[in-house]
Amino acid sequence: MLKNRISRVEKWNRYANTFSEELDSLYGDFQKSVFEYDERFNCVKIDHYWFEDSWVLDFTEEYGYDEQNRIIMRMETSDGYAMKSEFIYDGEWITEEYESALDGGVWYVVNKYTYEYDPDGHMVLSEGFAFEEDWVPESKMTWEYEDGLLLNDIYYYHGDNSWNPLTRNDYFYTAEGLCQEQLQSHWEDAWTENWKIEYEYDEVGNRHTETTSTHQGFDDWVYTYMTEYYYDDNGNCHVTADYYNDDLREWALESKMTYNYDLSVPVETTAGIWMVWDDELPIHNKLLNWQLRVNDDVYTTTFYYSDCVGLNEKPITALKVWPNPASEMVHIGGLEAVEVQVYNAHGQFVKTVYGTNEISVADMSEGLYLLQVIPDNGFCHVMRVIVKR
Repeated sequence: MLKNRISRVEKWNRYANTFSEELDSLYGDFQKSVFEYDERFNCVKIDHYWFEDSWVLDFTEEYGYDEQNRIIMRMETSDGYAMKSEFIYDGEWITEEYESALDGGVWYVVNKYTYEYDPDGHMVLSEGFAFEEDWVPESKMTWEYEDGLLLNDIYYYHGDNSWNPLTRNDYFYTAEGLCQEQLQSHWEDAWTENWKIEYEYDEVGNRHTETTSTHQGFDDWVYTYMTEYYYDDNGNCHVTADYYNDDLREWALESKMTYNYDLSVPVETTAGIWMVWDDELPIHNKLLNWQLRVNDDVYTTTFYYSDCVGLNEKPITALKVWPNPASEMVHIGGLEAVEVQVYNAHGQFVKTVYGTNEISVADMSEGLYLLQVIPDNGFCHVMRVIVKR
């Protein structure tokens, strides 16, 4: 098939305020990213900025992969600067990362990170070291899980020959396994709560609001920021609105982001999009542009796509699962499923269904489930469904 791939991304600054000649002179492009691919659609991202009358190379992200398509190298370069990370695997997971700097045409290793995982593949320990004639410990982070859900993470720094806690995040969940609250504390001879984020979701499990409040310097929690999320019929996030709490303790709009998609093209047939997208927001179709409004200022980012030939692939239409929520049966539209694997919100396997686009949920308890849909081209698609009686 012809596989869409991002060829470039251009950011524009469009000022609605026309009273300033200085602002008017800034109309037009001011940043551009160009994407290059190998035969497996692995991507290199090259950033430019507009200076006077031409594009100037700013920053390049380059990646190297092994035969299993695992990343083994990531390199960042700009004018007078180059850093490289190399990854070492023990089986499926990265266990060591070495960070090097380019100096006088020679690469010097400057940092090392080691990683440990639990049996389910969740990272539980990360330690960072700096090279000063020998490896010197600098930082550490731990993660704790229960039933596949992250309970807390703790960041430590190394001083006085010991590990010292600095910050801690605790996570709390709904009955469906969706994160309901993130609470951050700072270590001051004991853990002291300083801010938290509360999340609310719509009926299909998409994040609807995200509210930040602070405890620092106040007797009680004080709301400071809030973000609202809105979705189209395909489940794409198409509007986000950010608010701040003004002096009157009322929410005031700070900025608004609008996303536009080609709803006829599923995101699985586009390459490079994950290098420019917030992976916490759902995206199911090809992204065309987004527009940021801050007061009277308007910034537009536009995505341009080219086509390349893929192997053993065929086009598919937009994917859809209905009804959602469901009580007895769900239907998958947009492809012919060879296999559907069902997981609960904790990531635990529930069952596998073969050769059908109809999945019975009558024997499943209420909650959020993930459907891992595998068509005959082998490309996996993950869809969410809520079981509700």
